[in-house]
Amino acid sequence: MGAGRFSGEEQMDVLMENWSTLTLLVLFILALTKLFMVNVSVNLGWKGGTIFPMIYSAVAAGYGVTLLIGTMGKKVEGTFAVAVVAASMLGFMMRKPVAVAAILLLCFPLTFLPALIIASILAFLFGKVCGKITDQNPEEAEEDKEVNKEGNEKCKVR
Repeated sequence: MGAGRFSGEEQMDVLMENWSTLTLLVLFILALTKLFMVNVSVNLGWKGGTIFPMIYSAVAAGYGVTLLIGTMGKKVEGTFAVAVVAASMLGFMMRKPVAVAAILLLCFPLTFLPALIIASILAFLFGKVCGKITDQNPEEAEEDKEVNKEGNEKCKVR
């Protein structure tokens, strides 16, 4: 299913058709492997961007969340869970929540727009509060490190 250096565009249809036959563990491993391999590929000089592989990874993770929620006796529509997980992951990683919502609107129904916006903004803000996202300006990044020392304590899972 394309866990390597391929963006996942061609394999997305296969994943969307067969996700319910995969286990929760396989879906999460697939999502993590895609993220890991795209980072390795980019660092080794392979050409190409990271947006499509991140979307593929988010889709796999979103279907995993759908299965996870299903194991808790709840029912969630797979496409909606995928949309929210994708918006969250991309909002955190791309640091541009409005652009994320606009890009994902090409993949999901217009009725999901409020959820896409909210999920991407919350993930972006979570990254800022935890000090994981800093501005490109090195001086501002250093200031953020000082300011976020307190914020990092708030983000630790207890």
